[in-house]
Amino acid sequence: MHGMKMEICNNKQARSLFTSKFRQDTIYGKLRKKIGSIIRDLCRQKGIELLEGHAMPDHIHLCLSIPPKYGVSNTISG
Repeated sequence: MHGMKMEICNNKQARSLFTSKFRQDTIYGKLRKKIGSIIRDLCRQKGIELLEGHAMPDHIHLCLSIPPKYGVSNTISG
């Protein structure tokens, strides 16, 4: 994913937006399902709850519930 925007909803939730380079319509079909599977696996590994996720042809919206022990920026970037 190329771009990322994040907004903190409250003290435990964060909304995140991932975009493809130049917002090209590249997220569809098998790739869309694969990305969803990868995101769910990463959330499970880090103990993050995926509250909501929507994949569009050129971007993905996520609403995550992040444990207090993790910083929001560290969770998304690393």
